[in-house]
Amino acid sequence: MLGSGFLHISGKKRIFVQPLFEEAQNNFTYEFWVKPEVSQKMDIESLDQSIDPLGLCFVIGAECNSINKACLAISVGNNGVSVYECSEYYLTALLVYPISIKNWIHIAVVYTNKTPHLFINGKFIKSGLTSRKTRVYASGTFGGLYSSGFFTGSLDDLRIWAHARTEEQIRTNMRRELDGCEIGLICYWNFNHSNQISVRDGSPNSNHGLIVNQLVSLPEGWDEVAWSGNTPSFIYDNMDILERFFISQKPAQSNSNYTTPSLDKNHKNKQALVKSTTHHTDVLLLFGHYRKDYELFLYPVANRLVNNGISVTILIHKAAVEQTSKLDPRINIVVADNLFTYFNIYDKAKNFYQEVLLAFMEKWLSLQNLDPKEEKEIKDFYYTYAIDRIGTLALLNLIKPKLVYGIHFILNPGCLDAIKFMRQLIPIKIFLIQHGFFYECHDFKGADVAILWGSFHERILRELSAIPSVVIGNPKMEFITNSHTIGHKQNDSHKSKRVNILYISSPYANSKKNIKLFLKTMRNFPKLKVKYKLHPTESKKDYIPYIKKGLMKSKQIAKKKNIYKLISESDIIVGGFSTSLYEAALLKKPIIQILPPQGNNQVPLLNSFSSSKKLKYIIKNLCSNEAFYQAMINSQQKQLEPLFNSTHGSISKIANYIQDAL
Repeated sequence: MLGSGFLHISGKKRIFVQPLFEEAQNNFTYEFWVKPEVSQKMDIESLDQSIDPLGLCFVIGAECNSINKACLAISVGNNGVSVYECSEYYLTALLVYPISIKNWIHIAVVYTNKTPHLFINGKFIKSGLTSRKTRVYASGTFGGLYSSGFFTGSLDDLRIWAHARTEEQIRTNMRRELDGCEIGLICYWNFNHSNQISVRDGSPNSNHGLIVNQLVSLPEGWDEVAWSGNTPSFIYDNMDILERFFISQKPAQSNSNYTTPSLDKNHKNKQALVKSTTHHTDVLLLFGHYRKDYELFLYPVANRLVNNGISVTILIHKAAVEQTSKLDPRINIVVADNLFTYFNIYDKAKNFYQEVLLAFMEKWLSLQNLDPKEEKEIKDFYYTYAIDRIGTLALLNLIKPKLVYGIHFILNPGCLDAIKFMRQLIPIKIFLIQHGFFYECHDFKGADVAILWGSFHERILRELSAIPSVVIGNPKMEFITNSHTIGHKQNDSHKSKRVNILYISSPYANSKKNIKLFLKTMRNFPKLKVKYKLHPTESKKDYIPYIKKGLMKSKQIAKKKNIYKLISESDIIVGGFSTSLYEAALLKKPIIQILPPQGNNQVPLLNSFSSSKKLKYIIKNLCSNEAFYQAMINSQQKQLEPLFNSTHGSISKIANYIQDAL
């Protein structure tokens, strides 16, 4: 046993990462400290006899549905250690070793050319039978084999390597905690911050484990759809989203008196579900629609919450999980890919879409006057809806949070509908944080409270919606202004000439006019260095016409580079209407707005210009006149107060507000 903690498993639970680690085949190593509490049956070593998993205690489980390949499984009881090979309809014992285990011991199983070798407390014990399979893989499931063979006992410092370790390597390092960056290390669980929801991987591979109670499933009634007249509830409830993104004209509607799907007293599982509604986490962080720049709205607040003793869980996709190194190790990380695989979400969603949603949609669509493109977009939207709804239901039923803190569900209404369904079983609050400027419409649908940056936004929201709101501040901008990693470039007073300009694009109505006006003006400043930061919805292809005309170069376009790094490297920031422009102003950079939206008091304007002549004048003075440069910055700061309140202390204030609501 190493470090400050370990994981105790009481049976009926599994830890799931993925079925197989395909990067580890035929030659790999498992190491772990273990203290079993029950005995296991001792089978006979054989390549031909298929074993019943009942009576076994799998520390390392298996999930392989192939005939030609197999994966390893390791069972440990207080009377012995066994190594099994598992494939479709096949489980056989390759190595069995009886030993009395009364305390913690270190076990290593080394596979060399498909042959298992057992080491106990750093000493070689014996070799097993050689597999006949073409490939043998390291398993990515732990604690049980399918629905049986559960391990009972304690586990610590589990390591998986993509190569065969030597006896000396095992003995030398078995009592030493790893850095996590060792060559060949696939997975490293030290359990120093163990909990009952997830296991954090200490390697750079982010193989975080999901702890799943075998009895957990989707709640009964999850696939029911209410219907009123000609409109199913999943369409009626999200009509505002359909009209915002997909439908060009007002759709035909039936009356609005429909019944929300519910778990009434006749549902046989309701009583059992209500009895098991113990909350397993205080706060669940949900992005809704993930974007990298959204992370700083959630992560700093999550870190502060766990420091306050609040339990926090975050759902994130594998593609974005590398950034979770910013999170406190006490935070539970649920990797959506693992969750979806374990609960077979994609197949369930496909069936739900085809057998339930599509039938209702076809009936409703037949009454509308939509073009084929709109119909296809709506169907695609609801296929994603099905995935989000079922995946979120599985997560909520697994961890049962008291409060959801997130960004928005405008692009993921299935998540919101899942929360609404689960609220019939357990109380769940929804707090959504403002992620950008808004006007004409907002993204706080479903929120019990909208957390806003400043009083300006509160006024706008009151004009648009009755959603309760609270003005606290902007946690992202507090983190950025306090960060030492961005390398803020100071506005040196001795600097007489400024040459770096950043153009920030945005997908709004005047975006093409904006860029054309800017490019026309920049012909007067051939020595200035310009970079173009694209909006997440844009690509370099959108700028090919300008590149072909020689108005800009491809190397000037920044798609993936951190925008705050770009801002810190720039002297002047230019754009149309983008939240990043105001953030740049907050970071004490002079900003220029070109052709911003007009005639709408919901759009705050700082330094706006609509002609090449004026734009030329302002750029020239900003580049050469220090007093002019500083005066513009000072003027901007006075206008920012109602937009950003005070960013200082925003993280703590939001965390405290959430904590008080629990």
